[in-house]
Amino acid sequence: MIELKVLIVVLGLSVIVFALAKPVALQFSAEADFKRRRNVWMALTVVAFLSPNIWLFALLAAPVLYWGGRKDSNPLAFYLLLLMIIPPVSRQIPTIYDPFRTNSAAITNGQSHLKMRSVKRSVGTLMSVR
Repeated sequence: MIELKVLIVVLGLSVIVFALAKPVALQFSAEADFKRRRNVWMALTVVAFLSPNIWLFALLAAPVLYWGGRKDSNPLAFYLLLLMIIPPVSRQIPTIYDPFRTNSAAITNGQSHLKMRSVKRSVGTLMSVR
């Protein structure tokens, strides 16, 4: 379901935040980097809201992220800015084949430590059998 009202609010707040942050950001980076990061943020936010599933978003976002990371003078800053375009959610991610039979929903939204404990217990049990 496309939430156009929410998209408009998010983009409006983004414009305000980028306008307020520009003087500070320009002290630490070039203006071309700031403009590229801002434009990629806006474009990927729109794509995230309009894409019906995560795989389509990944397909559209990957070339943009690759291009931006190659052009940016500080790729780490580029990555950290764009890290939270899509906030973590606890939804099942559709997969084609899962050889380890992991539950994708348990890996998202900060619950990875619970899954890792059970994996460590399973590995520990297998090691003690030997």
